[in-house]
Amino acid sequence: MNDSNCKRVDFCLIGHPFSIDHLYRYLKYRKPNLKKPRRELLLKLFEWTPPFNERQVEITSPHNTVYGNIIVCPLLPEMVQHNNQSHFRSLCIEKVIAALKLAADQGARISGLGGFTSIADGDQGKLVASKVPGIAVTSGNTLTAMAAVDGVIFASKMLGLKLSESTVAVIGASGDIGTACCRFLVKRVRRLVLTSRLSFNLLKIANELKQYKKAEIIVEKENKKAVSQANIVITAASSVAPIFHQRDFKPGTIVCDVGYPKNIFIDYRIEKSDIFLFSGGLLRSPVPVIMPYDVGLPNPNVLYGCWCEAIVLALERRYESFSLGRGLITPERMQLIWELAKKHGFRRAPFFFGEEIWTEEQIDRIRKVKDKHR
Repeated sequence: MNDSNCKRVDFCLIGHPFSIDHLYRYLKYRKPNLKKPRRELLLKLFEWTPPFNERQVEITSPHNTVYGNIIVCPLLPEMVQHNNQSHFRSLCIEKVIAALKLAADQGARISGLGGFTSIADGDQGKLVASKVPGIAVTSGNTLTAMAAVDGVIFASKMLGLKLSESTVAVIGASGDIGTACCRFLVKRVRRLVLTSRLSFNLLKIANELKQYKKAEIIVEKENKKAVSQANIVITAASSVAPIFHQRDFKPGTIVCDVGYPKNIFIDYRIEKSDIFLFSGGLLRSPVPVIMPYDVGLPNPNVLYGCWCEAIVLALERRYESFSLGRGLITPERMQLIWELAKKHGFRRAPFFFGEEIWTEEQIDRIRKVKDKHR
């Protein structure tokens, strides 16, 4: 439920547009008669814009009610990964710090970093959090990773696929979410195929996973070669544009896209797809959170896991930086935040694809595709 008259602020959720086109849609919502500015002008104006409050939301669970502000941080993924790293990296870090200061000035006890705001400083929010004392900061990656693997586990059961006999490819395996997914799945699957653009970090996580002496660990340099071996894929790469097409995967593959922006280009509608592709890392909220503009979610009952983590911690009155820094997420922490989320009424999000939610009839068609190509 939303309430613009609320004064108390328990938490803040920081987000940003996922592309230049998404930014333009947001501006059109604000000013319907706006003529589309030139791309260069729009980017320059966005660079100069300070963080601002979009709206306040109220979240009620079976145990508590909390209020929070959604803050728009004026950065785009391409600004974080721009070629002129020194200028744009500093600019993006300054913007995230300014957003956190805005949250702290409003009295928030905890703030969640959404999308690229958690990687702008190169250390999953650790640097920006150190610049704003007095407020807990979480990237939300622990709950996001848990929601992703829970979705994969449930989807495999739903499609009649034995997880213990499966090959899982994790794209972006050395990232914070990718590493967490690997650690959770290494004891549950037959084989893990890992890729990442950071080869040193990838070898480090691969060596760690081999110590479990459970799943076979394979390191691949090429993304497409990695997914060609898998019947389950988790994409968790921090990329400004899609890195896969649906045709890159074997028919019947379960594909969980945790990327923001999405890692997979939607080139076929749901009735034409031969893979079970869904957006991962999301949860169903205990109450609708109505956004007046498109934030890339199928309905008001679905929220990003990174935001949900901050909300759950606020509901629990547990004001701590639960997910902060790179490579620190453990399966035990994932299960802990998952139990807290369920306690407060958060549940698995519906499986959706682009703007469509999967129906049982469509899922059954993928079952038949999977069995045909087994």
